[in-house]
Amino acid sequence: MKNQIKTCKIDIKNLSKETINKIDELARKKGLKRSEFLEKYIEHIASQKELFEVFNRYECLLKRVENSLKYNTEILDKFSV
Repeated sequence: MKNQIKTCKIDIKNLSKETINKIDELARKKGLKRSEFLEKYIEHIASQKELFEVFNRYECLLKRVENSLKYNTEILDKFSV
């Protein structure tokens, strides 16, 4: 038996016609139906936290590498005198 992901329906109320038209235009440019476009967009929003956490870990790692390089350069400079 395949793993099936349960889905839920979301109704959004009180959007202006202008907003709906903009969403429809964005969806059309991507060749998607409104519901497909919104589904992808909402999934993207939901994954932002995980992406942000990965970015923060990467940034910390780069800082550590930078500090190590500075330290190594200082040590090498002492030997080259």
